[in-house]
Amino acid sequence: MTRPRVSQQIPSSLQTASPSITPETVVSTFQNGFSNVQKLDANDRARLQLAARWFRRGHEALNQVDKFLFWWTVLEIYPAKGTIHVARETANLLQMSIYVKMNASEIKTKLELGPMHTMRGKIVHTGQAFVEDSERSIFERRLEKLRATATVCLRLLAGMSPGDDLERFIK
Repeated sequence: MTRPRVSQQIPSSLQTASPSITPETVVSTFQNGFSNVQKLDANDRARLQLAARWFRRGHEALNQVDKFLFWWTVLEIYPAKGTIHVARETANLLQMSIYVKMNASEIKTKLELGPMHTMRGKIVHTGQAFVEDSERSIFERRLEKLRATATVCLRLLAGMSPGDDLERFIK
């Protein structure tokens, strides 16, 4: 039995990928982003560079616990700026910058920032290296919220539009 050729399986109109945004939009976005970063004072630029390195490490990590710790570190760098109140400062930034009609405690609850802070403590203080099967679904849900939160906070620090990464969690 011979297999049909790809062109016979997929209509020709669907055989090419079409970007959802134009190249001009991509160029403009990069130029604006670069311009915004150049306008940052030296402290904020250094903070952005450091947080972006930790974010990248989280993105590249294979171990979920490592991802969690790397992305939580992004929030420690910004918006917490060295305070121990990572969840509170993150919720406050998001409330003041994006969700002005919500209160910060509601944002903190929807994003599970408090429970994430507790998870971070458990990981670090008990030496948890892997996610237990019984905790996997909760951990994965929080990890996705943490990635989205770190993404938005980095974008805000860089003076960029926050994007819509958090919308599905906040609504």
